[in-house]
Amino acid sequence: MSAPPVPTAPTSSTTPPLAPAAVAVAAANSPGTVITPEQRTAIERKTRVELVRMAYAQLTLGTVSTAVATVAFALIVAGHPGTEFLPLWIGAVALPLAWRAWLARAFFRAPPAELEHPRWGLRYLLGTGVTAALWGVTPWLFPILNEPGTTRLAHVLLLAGLVSASVRMLLPLRKGAVVYVGLMMGPIAAVHFATGELDGIILGLCVLYFVVYTIWTTQHSHRALSDALVQRFEREEVALELAAEIARRESRESELREAREKAESASRAKGEFLATISHEIRTPMNGVLGMLRVVRDTSLS
Repeated sequence: MSAPPVPTAPTSSTTPPLAPAAVAVAAANSPGTVITPEQRTAIERKTRVELVRMAYAQLTLGTVSTAVATVAFALIVAGHPGTEFLPLWIGAVALPLAWRAWLARAFFRAPPAELEHPRWGLRYLLGTGVTAALWGVTPWLFPILNEPGTTRLAHVLLLAGLVSASVRMLLPLRKGAVVYVGLMMGPIAAVHFATGELDGIILGLCVLYFVVYTIWTTQHSHRALSDALVQRFEREEVALELAAEIARRESRESELREAREKAESASRAKGEFLATISHEIRTPMNGVLGMLRVVRDTSLS
């Protein structure tokens, strides 16, 4: 009599779910994942929204740095002749600074809907543009800034530092950065060129070179930032699709496993039924066979 077969543990081909990082890598390397035009439009819209949000995240810091630069400028020109418009200029600068501070607080206190982000971007550009224009008119308001000397040089260096810091914060909004640099530094270069003096022309050329270089680097950096955001949202979109596909396959595999278990259970029940029927049939048949054997071995009279 053969020994009963040793039961083996059922094997499963279930694949463990991918981790988020693995899903992202698989999405990037999977040749079958394609971004549809509808998804591309949604990704571009999400990118613009994220750029506005990033700009507002830096707005408070930019407002504070501009306020500090305003105080430093007032200390530089205070006491010189022809600075009677200084209090008026400071008050004029304080208005857009207050507007920018309010915008930064209002944006994050009640985050706007997706369709409202373009309007918030325009408000941001308005506040920064007015601030830059007020800085740009300083050479006409304060004649001391047009005379050779340390005051004019300090004024140019102060504006260059302010532009460098502000452009980094304005990086998400490319047009805002270009307008800011042009309104603030363009008039400064024009004033220095208008003097006709050698040192003024040299200083104007330096300012003009600074403006061109800053705008070029801003355009390049903004493009890199936008591309990075687009790639991020594309990977997130593909990762969601892969996660949904994994969930569907796991659900299908669970259904197949359940069907297999039911089939195995039915097969076992069938085997038990046949074994029982075979036993029940063999019992009376043994008696019949015995009687036939007796009849065969006994001579009939």
